[in-house]
Amino acid sequence: MKYLLSIITIFLTAISINAATAQFKRIWIETNVDKDGEKGLMIHADFDLNGAKDKIVQCQAIFYATPGGRALRDINDSYRLSPSLNYVSSSSYMKAKTNSMDINDMEVFIPANELHLKNPRKYRIYVKMSIYTDPGKTGEFLAESDYIPFLIDMSDLQGAGQRFDYDPSKPVVVPELPKAKADDKPAVKKDEPINDEPKRDKKGRIKPKKGKVFIS
Repeated sequence: MKYLLSIITIFLTAISINAATAQFKRIWIETNVDKDGEKGLMIHADFDLNGAKDKIVQCQAIFYATPGGRALRDINDSYRLSPSLNYVSSSSYMKAKTNSMDINDMEVFIPANELHLKNPRKYRIYVKMSIYTDPGKTGEFLAESDYIPFLIDMSDLQGAGQRFDYDPSKPVVVPELPKAKADDKPAVKKDEPINDEPKRDKKGRIKPKKGKVFIS
């Protein structure tokens, strides 16, 4: 019995040693970043990584319209989560060199147009970040962030960008969308004068008014 317990203890210890772990320390998002001639979002992630030596590490971003709601849908197969899931997603990869690593500024980029936001206006959307090792069927899920909100102005991708910070130890700050200005509201049309003059034909005779037909 003691021999069996010793084997189980050794086995569980080996599993705990081999199991990788990760924890986000901070994440920040920059808009209107230029990369390879495309304007888009650059997401930066700092995290602690342990037990992942010689494994491929994936830092993944998935984008949402609302926290916990449906993910934004990919329509051109360019930035897609998987062949069977058409969620807008982007990832970066690295190989862990040691079992204890402090990852500073792992970058994940996505062109703004690949979010497939139709109208040229400001949007508030959310990103959820996740970390995996050896992505695929045999991969391990290590960590995920909250839904991180940020604003993107699809009407001014060439202008100055904004930065949005996320600290896992603090409540999420939701940026406010700008309120519509009074000047932006459509002008109210003034009442036009009513013309009661009857219509006449070429000979000056008053034309009879056509009655309205109602179909019940």
